[in-house]
Amino acid sequence: MCKDDLIVLANDSHDWDEPHPEKKLFPPHALAGTRGAETVVSEALEKAAAPAMTVSKTRYSAFFGTGLADRLRGAGIGRLYLAGGYAPISACSTPPSRRTTRASTP
Repeated sequence: MCKDDLIVLANDSHDWDEPHPEKKLFPPHALAGTRGAETVVSEALEKAAAPAMTVSKTRYSAFFGTGLADRLRGAGIGRLYLAGGYAPISACSTPPSRRTTRASTP
């Protein structure tokens, strides 16, 4: 990792009063404006060699309605490395939508 890379922290932030596909699968969680929707950044990440940004997402994909594609293009990011706290959903839902960024995943 170097200073030309970008760390993106994508975390859930839901308005449970809005229509939402997760409502049938999960109980209310990460409600907008609550601590559950906040990004927890460790001291190690604050001292990372690359800059970090947070994206609040309302769906499984980090690209859906977040402006992430435009931010990546604007930052000149062309390669994505994905990880997630619950990889079977979020990290697996983001790669198909990465096509909008014209970025590659290794």
